Amino acid sequence: MSKLLSEFKPDIVHCFSLYIVLSPSILDACREANIPVVMSCNDYKHICTNYRLYHHGKICMDCKGGKLYMPIINNCCKHSFAFSVASSIESMVHEFLNIHRKNIHTFLFESKFMLNTTREFWGTEKKYNLEFLGKPFHAPTYQAHPACEDYILFMGRLSDEKGVEVLLNAMKLVPEAKLKVVGRGPHEQSLKELGQTLELKNVDFAGSIWGDAAKDQIRNSRFVVLPSLWHENFSYVITETFALGKALLGSDTGGTPENIIPNKTGNVYPAHDHIKLADHIRNMWNDKEGTRQMGMNAKKLVDENFNDTVFSKRLNEIYTNVINSYHKRSKQ
Repeated sequence: MSKLLSEFKPDIVHCFSLYIVLSPSILDACREANIPVVMSCNDYKHICTNYRLYHHGKICMDCKGGKLYMPIINNCCKHSFAFSVASSIESMVHEFLNIHRKNIHTFLFESKFMLNTTREFWGTEKKYNLEFLGKPFHAPTYQAHPACEDYILFMGRLSDEKGVEVLLNAMKLVPEAKLKVVGRGPHEQSLKELGQTLELKNVDFAGSIWGDAAKDQIRNSRFVVLPSLWHENFSYVITETFALGKALLGSDTGGTPENIIPNKTGNVYPAHDHIKLADHIRNMWNDKEGTRQMGMNAKKLVDENFNDTVFSKRLNEIYTNVINSYHKRSKQ
């Protein structure tokens, strides 16, 4: 890394997924070369050993206040005690050495929820910079598709935090609506068994669908449901749904509700409340024209706010401010 910095001479270094695939030693190389670093945070690994803040069927904030050992007690990292111990030791060593906040000038976030949660975990008295960046997504390249087939859509991994169980229970109360579930995961079999127990005739498990075919599933749906139980940061399903001119029905967790304007681009419901979810599904299913209009509203807003021009302007503003601030502080 030192050799690369010496040869390329960057003004700034932007890190992604540092906690997963890169050694934090690269940060030392940047500091020694007097180059400022910003880092995009797309999960919660920077504040908790358990990057989801979710385990054993519930949201968990036990790492708050620097308690990075809690995943050992909770056995919550991939439900493996060995992995929980190893991950916690790694996090505690990094925290003790102050590797990240010492070397990273600014932390960047796609959602205001994750930014505020980070501030909640770290407190306001410590010296660090948090900036809302938003999501890199160029919506104008997508063509809106107001026509639809007769199904609503869930698309995602079939795991405990995704809330598909709540969605299936809601579908029991709205037999006139049809749900297509696209995706696979560790809970696929148990979800199919739940569907059988509930005697659901209006749910189709379609398995994995990728690429353009996956976009077609969104394009042809009436609307999309994002029933996450965990604090999802900013799912790509949100921007893709809106970019294709479809409304979104999302739970009130994480960054999802800040991207939905109720009754204009979709609706938001309490994450664990399958009755409220069923009410929204029924209303949006039976009001086909109103739901179509919500999709068109969403397309207009996403084209205006999620495009290369808006994102690059914001990113370059942050880069400029960081570079100026860093070198001003270095001279003091």
